[in-house]
Amino acid sequence: MTKATLRSLVKQAVGNRSSTTVDDTWYDTRVLNAYKQLVTYQGMVMRPGRKSPQFRILRFPQLESRLTRTLDTTLSSNFVAKQATVELVDDVFDRTNNRGLDRESERRIRQLDPDETGVPRRWEPASEAGEDGYYIWPFPGVASDNIDVYEYVVLTPVLADDGDSPLIPSEWHPAIAYLATAEAAEQFDMPEKAAEMRQAFGTLVASLQAPNELRAAAGLAGNRRRIRIGLR
Repeated sequence: MTKATLRSLVKQAVGNRSSTTVDDTWYDTRVLNAYKQLVTYQGMVMRPGRKSPQFRILRFPQLESRLTRTLDTTLSSNFVAKQATVELVDDVFDRTNNRGLDRESERRIRQLDPDETGVPRRWEPASEAGEDGYYIWPFPGVASDNIDVYEYVVLTPVLADDGDSPLIPSEWHPAIAYLATAEAAEQFDMPEKAAEMRQAFGTLVASLQAPNELRAAAGLAGNRRRIRIGLR
């Protein structure tokens, strides 16, 4: 589904309500909010054949990416702001020296001298003055300290144009419409419609496996190569 299709579904579900403030941009915001909520969803969901709800965490690797960056002497501190369109930096790899940067705990990175310069060897996700990114240690002080890195990241969900579609698998797109309609209905004081849509969302989530769950079922560590037979 495209953003335009999702917006149309939401508008139809709440009776095509509109005003000077409730316009296409307003509905687009509901759609984007729902998209972001879905790809970070966690909660109790009833599963087929079960007597009680099951806790689910939904994650979509379609929003994962690998970006390039140079950490160089233009840095004035050991804080590196995240790149545009990035929600979270998950890992950092030093391409120049062909090694991964060691991830430290937040407490440990703060115990290291933030003014020390050299070739970066450690990192930790962080925020500074309202901006998200990560700390490195040490940070480049001279040109020979500069390194090129890969940043393994989670992208911020974006639907810029009407023809854009969510990056997640198409079978999950109706879930965005359900959540967006529920939010719109709540703002229009339509509690029955909001409850109906959240129930529809729960039913859909119960019937599907998220990509992270499918990967876990397949075995992220690869195929099993040894099977023990008998007792020792």
